[in-house]
Amino acid sequence: MEKNNKIISIKYIPERHKIGAIMRTDDNLDRIDLLEKAIKQLLQIKKISLIHVMIYHPNENGIWQKLIKLFGKERKRVQFERIYTGNFYNDLLNFAKEEQIRRGIDYSIFISPEAYPYATEKNINKMIESAKDGACAIGINIEEYSDLIKLGYLSNAFCMYKNTLINFVNIWDINASVKNKDTGKLDFGAEEVYLTKYLIDTFGKNRVSVINPDEGYLVEPKDKESQKKRNLVKKTKMERFKKMCKFLRINIDYLQKISIGENKIIILT
Repeated sequence: MEKNNKIISIKYIPERHKIGAIMRTDDNLDRIDLLEKAIKQLLQIKKISLIHVMIYHPNENGIWQKLIKLFGKERKRVQFERIYTGNFYNDLLNFAKEEQIRRGIDYSIFISPEAYPYATEKNINKMIESAKDGACAIGINIEEYSDLIKLGYLSNAFCMYKNTLINFVNIWDINASVKNKDTGKLDFGAEEVYLTKYLIDTFGKNRVSVINPDEGYLVEPKDKESQKKRNLVKKTKMERFKKMCKFLRINIDYLQKISIGENKIIILT
């Protein structure tokens, strides 16, 4: 270990470590076709040992029942979890991460169903190579979010994490950590910024990276409800990112010290 107690040997070991995937969805039956395509795409990646689909506030005759029928024969690799409580954005990720750790998964890919075209052997192999170099949070340079990503933002639309080193925080956790009593009512998201800074500060530089994908794109959702949510996210993403940086007292220049290589962008301290 270094004098500043930053761990310098956190690396993916192919013979030892397993990779999983985690997707979240609300119980909107109009998304069943998209989820089916996303799960089938992930099942094609042999290095993904376990897939968790987290279904938020499930209905009695909703997505869970249909997915069981579609993927009943794949239950050793695909698990469907029904979640009735907690926060969709943070609590679900923490619950899924802990469940994958319990099942022996060392690295998990958090993926939005709309981002499934990025789930290719080439892209995931690039992420693994970055993990071998010691990165414990590896994102994809998603074209639709590239302006944000070049500022040092990781997107959970497609990102791989070393499970034992991460914890997703909600606005209340952050509020308590910075002891700012005036921000209790704020709700602007982009908590990945907090995680990025934590990983760099705690474990040193090169612990966070973003790879330039060989292929992939975000699928446009077909149902109106999902389209509305997607448009709102895209419209407010930059504003929420800047607000979160200001809230956490993070200078964006701090996150913007980026070295662009052939295969990846490394966010440095």
